[in-house]
Amino acid sequence: MSFSNRSAPLTPVQEAMVAASSKRPGLYLEQIVCHLDQECLNPDILSGAFQSLVEQSPVLRLAIQANEAARLTQHIAPSQDVPIETLDWTCISRGETNKHLQELLRTDRARGCPLNTPPCFRLTLIKTSQTTSILIWTFPHALLDGRSFAPLLAQAFINYEAIEAGYRPSVASEISDDIFLQHCMALETLDHSLGEAYFARTLDGWEGDTGLIAPHQAPTRKKALTQHLSKSQTEALVALAKSAQATLSSVVSAAWGIVLARVTGRADAVFGMTLSGRHLLENTTDALGCFIVTVPFRLRLDHDLTIGALLRSVRKDQLDLRPFEHTPLAGLRRFTNVPPDKPLLESSLMFETSSLDLRMKTYGDAWQHRRVDLYEEDDLPLTVAAYQDEALRIEVEYDSNQVPQAPRLARYLKNLLCALTEATPMTSLADLSMMDDDERQQLNSLAGKTDKIAEPCCITAFERQAAHTPRRTAIERIGGGKLTYGELDAAANALAQRLIDHGITHGDVVGLCASRSPAFVVAILAIWKAGAAFVPMDPTYPTATLSIMAQDSDAKIILTDADAPPFDLATLALSYEQIQERQARAPDRSHMDQGRNAYILFTSGTTGRPKGVVVSQASLAAHAAAVTKVFDLSSEDRALQFASLSFDVAIEEIIPTLLSGATLVLRSPEMSQSISAFLKACKAHRITLLNLPTGFWVELTLFLETHGSPVPPHLRMVIVGGERVPLSVLRRWRNIAPKIRWINGYGPTETTITCTAYEVTDDSHLRHSIPIGRPLAHARAWVLAADGSLAPMGAQGELCISGPAVAEGYVIAEDTKPAGFQIRKDILSGRRYRTGDRVYWQDSFLNFVGRMDRQIKVRGFRIDPNQIESLLEERHDVARAYVATPEDRNKKLVAWYSGARATDPPSLQELQTYLAEKLPAYMVPDLSFVEAWPRTPGGKIDVAALPPPQEVTQSAAPQSQAATPQARQVAKLFETVLETGPVETSSSFFDLGGHSLSLLRLNTLLAKTFNAHIEPSLLYQDPSPAGIAKLIETKAEDRSCVIPLQPNGGRTPLYAIHALGENNSFFLPLAGTLNPNQPLFGITIGIRKEGLPSTVEALAAFYVEQIKHHRPEGPIALVAVSVSSFITFEVAQQLLAAGRDVRALIFLDASGPDGRDRKGRFGHRWVHFKNLLKQGKPYLDKLKQERRGERLHAEEMARLKEAGTEVAPASDEERSVAQFVALSELAISNYVPVPYPRKITIFKADDPFDAQAVFANGLGWRSVAAAGFDMIQVKGGHITMLYPPHVEELAQHITKVLCAPR
Repeated sequence: MSFSNRSAPLTPVQEAMVAASSKRPGLYLEQIVCHLDQECLNPDILSGAFQSLVEQSPVLRLAIQANEAARLTQHIAPSQDVPIETLDWTCISRGETNKHLQELLRTDRARGCPLNTPPCFRLTLIKTSQTTSILIWTFPHALLDGRSFAPLLAQAFINYEAIEAGYRPSVASEISDDIFLQHCMALETLDHSLGEAYFARTLDGWEGDTGLIAPHQAPTRKKALTQHLSKSQTEALVALAKSAQATLSSVVSAAWGIVLARVTGRADAVFGMTLSGRHLLENTTDALGCFIVTVPFRLRLDHDLTIGALLRSVRKDQLDLRPFEHTPLAGLRRFTNVPPDKPLLESSLMFETSSLDLRMKTYGDAWQHRRVDLYEEDDLPLTVAAYQDEALRIEVEYDSNQVPQAPRLARYLKNLLCALTEATPMTSLADLSMMDDDERQQLNSLAGKTDKIAEPCCITAFERQAAHTPRRTAIERIGGGKLTYGELDAAANALAQRLIDHGITHGDVVGLCASRSPAFVVAILAIWKAGAAFVPMDPTYPTATLSIMAQDSDAKIILTDADAPPFDLATLALSYEQIQERQARAPDRSHMDQGRNAYILFTSGTTGRPKGVVVSQASLAAHAAAVTKVFDLSSEDRALQFASLSFDVAIEEIIPTLLSGATLVLRSPEMSQSISAFLKACKAHRITLLNLPTGFWVELTLFLETHGSPVPPHLRMVIVGGERVPLSVLRRWRNIAPKIRWINGYGPTETTITCTAYEVTDDSHLRHSIPIGRPLAHARAWVLAADGSLAPMGAQGELCISGPAVAEGYVIAEDTKPAGFQIRKDILSGRRYRTGDRVYWQDSFLNFVGRMDRQIKVRGFRIDPNQIESLLEERHDVARAYVATPEDRNKKLVAWYSGARATDPPSLQELQTYLAEKLPAYMVPDLSFVEAWPRTPGGKIDVAALPPPQEVTQSAAPQSQAATPQARQVAKLFETVLETGPVETSSSFFDLGGHSLSLLRLNTLLAKTFNAHIEPSLLYQDPSPAGIAKLIETKAEDRSCVIPLQPNGGRTPLYAIHALGENNSFFLPLAGTLNPNQPLFGITIGIRKEGLPSTVEALAAFYVEQIKHHRPEGPIALVAVSVSSFITFEVAQQLLAAGRDVRALIFLDASGPDGRDRKGRFGHRWVHFKNLLKQGKPYLDKLKQERRGERLHAEEMARLKEAGTEVAPASDEERSVAQFVALSELAISNYVPVPYPRKITIFKADDPFDAQAVFANGLGWRSVAAAGFDMIQVKGGHITMLYPPHVEELAQHITKVLCAPR
């Protein structure tokens, strides 16, 4: 089938490439560089060889253009001449050649390559010596894919040899085939419903936004780095793949997925997998064209997964997706939960069995002496290309602004691949490390060291303390009652004997159901003296719950006081009178082993049934020693026992206090119900140490702040734990009590109470939350990735605790035991506990993110409740917030909050407006004000008891107005482009399934329908028919004069005025080189439009209005190159007159009204002579080009002077540029500048024709620089100063100017 007179649609990948390159011309541009170390090619023969290649290969005559429906199509056009640019670098040393080559490639890429007029490629031939040369072949990726490069390049050299030798070249069949266009036609007829269903299944639940890409960073030129494996390592990976019924491609894909999942703290990873796309038609294996496809590939990890199982899964998924590989990528977002403003793919992976250089080596002996390099750049911030060759080579290209950690990812990938060379299919993923030795050692150090304890039995340690200080007060009860250490020990001896008399023996369990009193503490010690473990049982719990505790713990007897309910089990009364009994000698424990348990504490289980955690004497003793050290406990302390007795913190309050010889003060019931009563009692009883639940401490802080009450005078330390601590409340506390030590404690019951702690000595560096710190001396802390391996530094993962802190396990049956407790023989050798809490290391401290299972999903979007809570708590009028999705609200997102001041809480409407400004719409919750937080017995928020959300009396969102006719017309265009039903004028283009490609088509139709050019970036501001109609109604073509070259950052914005270069090329390199926090905007009327201002004053007024509209207030800075300087000068004058602050006025090699001093005629000739000697013919070609530009400029000036500024716009692009410059100069010739009252900064280029006097008169600006000028010499020419490598130096100087103190 011939396509010489027919057009074909673009493939989805081609469309994506064209769309991306229309924004940034250097994207999807291929540069093949042939280093010819034994050949100096003839440029004329080379041009002829490629001319023949174009005639031989229809795919090189492809042209891409928009049809009447604004849809891009491609067709085979007639053959055109092939131009070639020649450069002479024979005077450049071999060592400098590569530096110049890289600079040339950067400049070449910035030019882009048009696709509408074939041949759509460029050739550059560089003569490096009499026997060597370099060929650069530049073309759009939308023309050819990687499999097409080698045969075409080989054919070009076959043609060269044939022309040189005078014979007709042979042509391979695939060269002259046009099957690619048949492929495009067949592709358009495909039904993608099955493919969409497949990807809907594989991408179900994927939320994207992994944190891999740094937020608010503009894209910049990508960097590249290479990782190599040895031949033997590559062979080992191939063998591993074979043993797992997979391929090397599967191994590399699995490794990249593992790296992404571990670094992003996820249990899965999604990345783009680039495939050949050559399975749709027969005989396309070696065909030429852009067949490639990119599909999303998902990899899932889990604990205990083996590498063999993962590789088999990856290989199966690779084969399963093949029938659906042509499913358009742009339409797959709707099957995911990726936020609208985030990319579906953050990285991509391509695997090739051989590199281009190796493939070229197969084309004969001549290629053995040639080296071929390939330079590519796509629009993803991170791409990985793997080439098998003899030894695996990994090329990683990355945007250093958006993915600054890419070098670390590349290193991880290589390390993991190296680890896989020693793996078998049965190797667990958890045993495969991707980290360097230094990072592993750092994590091992952060995990902490466990101290050896002198006495592993708490009761023995207590008896020693009692014998040492028998008369010191051990327990004091607020409201009456004291016991000395001697009395406490003797009372415990007596009760222990009674227990033994009732049959209690070593290893038994005794229930303890009693209220707070000295008798409770006596009972704990007595149970231990009898060799048993105790189970605290809160008398206020339901009888059914208490029965479960007794049953599951296998309690032999229950000690009860008057508040306890009746039990079916045997009980023993525990009263004040009975603890008055004394026994001097403790019951004999010599026959008991050291491995006794201390207590069983029941926590609320996720199944609804309480779980009993068994803690040994050794674990508790280790904990007591650790907290004594951290709390700096001494016999002088008076520690308040505040926590509920069924909560493990109560044990932390009791045991370390008694083992250190301090006094334990038991609180009264009133102290938990009244802050004023609490403060009064703490003062009266000289409390030095408080261990408080978060909720009570928050209320205490707000009370102190509101009432101006003093902190108890003897208080030296406060420990807070149980729930997340609001940072705003901590700062209030530190304002009130800056000298009191404050510790954030963390620890599940399964790790023996507090196992990590963070002491706040300075809160200024804390941003959103308070760390949970470092492990105490009885624990080691690890952050595990989803596959069970150590998570890399800074990555989120599950907190795992090992060491003596880890409890013995649960008392429930083995077959229902949760997976939290594990035993592994690795770096975490011995027993360990997976906490289910998500954390990460930062600045050597653990930071708490939230529960692993606290995953909130609303309408498919995953939401981090901590983010919303932190935003609310940042406000000074909000004390605390809690976010959840209660079942009775149909899983709708609700945020409860309490006010910092009860008398003046923030309104619901105010908070909803605040959140709407800070959060995406899907994250804005319903709100509910809480006067007093309901509490569980353990002091945590009782979610079930929280009130329902209240209705907001007036919506924070603006009410939609009636649709205008233009809005309805735009809605019709939405329907056309998106092929959908009726569209509301308030509907978002992207919510309806639109994407960047369909947006291009929409913009084309908007231009045709409304005769209005709208900058695509403006369409993102309000992508609804109503929003776009508003742009059109307010002359969006004027507003589009402002171009966001780098819109992010908070520094004074810099505006580049008037002349910006083709595709803004003058200032794009500067935008990518300046600090990421430095905004840079271009502002220009562009190539001439009729009806626009033509005098300097009018042009300046036009630009001033653009700036005022774009930036209504605040300081600004201006920069201009060449002839734009006069217009920019007037812009600055008008802005100052309007009261605006112009921080800097910067001219780049711009001549002023006084003229530019130049060398004389002899000096000019001498410069030309030196350049001719050095550069030869290329310099002559350059002069010819300059002369042509001067001639066009003269012609346009003559036309303008003859016809005036109403002359019709030029017909072609080259003449349009000349007309633009001529118009500017004509306007300048009639402009009389007045002195500027502020300093001007002038950058001078390397211009050999400049006279020395230019430094004194500031390139001719001296007479109008009333406040003086700064003259800075920089490298590069008049325009090339703005391109690499010179732009780096220019950017540094401009940054200094913009950041200089005023």
